[in-house]
Amino acid sequence: MDELNWARMPTTRLKDGKLASLFSANNNIATNIAALKVYICLCLFSEVEKVEIIVDKNLFGISLPIEKLRLTTSLTYEQLCERCSLSRALVSAALKKLSKMELILIGGTTRKKKYIINAEVRVGWCKLPKKALLGEGRKITAFQCFSNRSRRELDALKLFIYLLSIRPNDSEFIEVTKGIISERTGISLRNVDQAVNFLQSAELLDLVEVAGTSYKNSNFHSDAGIVKRFFIIKHYLLVNRANRDSHAVY
Repeated sequence: MDELNWARMPTTRLKDGKLASLFSANNNIATNIAALKVYICLCLFSEVEKVEIIVDKNLFGISLPIEKLRLTTSLTYEQLCERCSLSRALVSAALKKLSKMELILIGGTTRKKKYIINAEVRVGWCKLPKKALLGEGRKITAFQCFSNRSRRELDALKLFIYLLSIRPNDSEFIEVTKGIISERTGISLRNVDQAVNFLQSAELLDLVEVAGTSYKNSNFHSDAGIVKRFFIIKHYLLVNRANRDSHAVY
């Protein structure tokens, strides 16, 4: 069976400003970069698994099973290191952070770990451009240009995930003001363009355009109201073809 052009990435736990609070540039930048890289990688190589969970469903206290879908993968440390371009120490730190934040659950055995994305698969996810991201040896090509220690790289990863999370399923692009980007990701307004430039240099963005000005969600200050139009790498592979003309401005 042919592989899909995209993979699911749950984003519910990363919304409402959590990218800003959980991955602040004021904390350990290298660990935060590694954690976002590893989270993306785990999602890229996960498969949907059905599990039954016992819950109390009625007034009589009778426990009934419900079916839940979740994403799981058993990538090894070596595979995570190679595919994310990270050291073993950074992979270890990343997994600990993701587990502590309850973005993932870690199961399996000592010899074979199992990583579970801690989210319901049916809702609250976006499309990762899987085929566009993977290169030779199933490595995430764009991650190879990261030094894994600069604020600009951390900002770029947060911006990339944020843009994916708000892209309408039927649109090839997303329009959003720089002010909203700053508010939702924690990237300072003056550093948004640096993050955009890094994503373009890493070939994670195909195109960025200025789409206009909006002060609906921002103060009349500086360039916070500038609306940018972003096209994610191989954006046309992510679109629900039922309606390619719809778009929203955030």
